[in-house]
Amino acid sequence: MFGKVVDGYVSHSQYGQIVQKNWLGLPNHFPYLSLDDFVVMPNHLHGILILSARGKQGNVGAGLRPALSIEMRQGISGIIRAFKGYSTREINAYRGARNNSVWERNYYDHIIRNAEELNNIRRYITENPVRWQFDRENPASEKKGIAEPWECN
Repeated sequence: MFGKVVDGYVSHSQYGQIVQKNWLGLPNHFPYLSLDDFVVMPNHLHGILILSARGKQGNVGAGLRPALSIEMRQGISGIIRAFKGYSTREINAYRGARNNSVWERNYYDHIIRNAEELNNIRRYITENPVRWQFDRENPASEKKGIAEPWECN
């Protein structure tokens, strides 16, 4: 739906361009959110979200008592729900449809605990289009169920 992989690069469809635009726009809605590496694949997205107590407005802490903006901020589930909602509404408007599903209900998250793991995941994201023929999310994959690099012990 979001495009196809050609010679190791993703060629986005109009829907893929909408997904990418909405992903890049997330920090405008969530000032405590920064985006790291990401890739919109033909039928899914990989991305790194960085949540912090500092946003575009600077430090949002207020001594020992948390500031309202921290208390009201969304966690990962709220951010992903918003992203899926924004992109679904725009894709459905583009194709003249109403209430059509675009995304699966759940998502996979993982806490990155150190620099080595971060670098491994960044590499995985960057190289994902090159490995598309073996990706477990690829319906035509020859090797379904291969573990992600950070899942290996």
